Amino acid sequence: MDPWGPNATTFNVESTPALRTDGSICIGCASDGRFFSILPNGTEEWIFIYGAGITSSPVVDRNGTAYFGSQDGYLYSILRNGSLNWKINIGVTIDHTSPALDSEGRVYICSNDGYLNTILSNGSLYWKLFLGEDPSLNPAIMSDGSILVSASQRSLFAVSKDGRTDWSFVTGQPLVNSPLRMAAPSIAANGTIVLGGLDGQVYLLRPNGSMIWSRSIGGPVEYSPALSADGLIFVGALDRLYCLDSNGNEKWNVQLPAKVFGPIIGPDGTIYLSVLNKGLYAIGAQESFILFTSLIIGIVAVIVVFLLLLVISRRKK
Repeated sequence: MDPWGPNATTFNVESTPALRTDGSICIGCASDGRFFSILPNGTEEWIFIYGAGITSSPVVDRNGTAYFGSQDGYLYSILRNGSLNWKINIGVTIDHTSPALDSEGRVYICSNDGYLNTILSNGSLYWKLFLGEDPSLNPAIMSDGSILVSASQRSLFAVSKDGRTDWSFVTGQPLVNSPLRMAAPSIAANGTIVLGGLDGQVYLLRPNGSMIWSRSIGGPVEYSPALSADGLIFVGALDRLYCLDSNGNEKWNVQLPAKVFGPIIGPDGTIYLSVLNKGLYAIGAQESFILFTSLIIGIVAVIVVFLLLLVISRRKK
């Protein structure tokens, strides 16, 4: 894969990117109101600008429409061409909490006042449920339509489509680092649930909320694990990305230059993740090596060009 250009993601990221089916990537800027669409070769496709910072990781539907929350308190729906589809005022800041989509086009997002909000596909509010605790980064949708939401008091909630709480699972330590609320579950193809805690544990649960196993890794898990089709589990903790097998055994880990946000997995198995103030990285799933980084490669390229010009000028003299 060719390296990305230096201008692709030169901004402050505090969220996980979203990958469309055509290979393009969506990501927001935490320091201002820019929302980017980036092509598979790393070139910028378009920017949606509106003013407030984005720490909400976006999600995309089958049509390429992107959904994300903003610090201005709105949930945004942006069409594939970069134009505004709709926006709805949630009423409070949406900070480090991201949406999830179900098969019927409903959007679920947690807000800083402790509510799980359900938005219809036309952008209108359907229902909201108060969980009594700070909700997590993003809900997850099970095959039966139930919504999973982790909360700061060590609990994972399963909520029905009509807004009822079905069951809860309690971990040893808080699932989320209030006020950032950054832990969220991931659901495997067989319905099992993978989540992490600030105690450094990764948990595998059955669909009914009972635990299969838990494993300790090298640091607190603040973001959703990513699950591959062959059963591998990828988890970020501090400045490292860990790869676990389906039994929770560590296969490898790789150190990044700063805190990891993510990861997500591309169609070819490439792992994409954001690194704090360092841009986007791509990592090989099996070999555990860094394929490219959008920001660092650009800086290195500039240094190399400068040194070459310096050598040429000295030879001319």
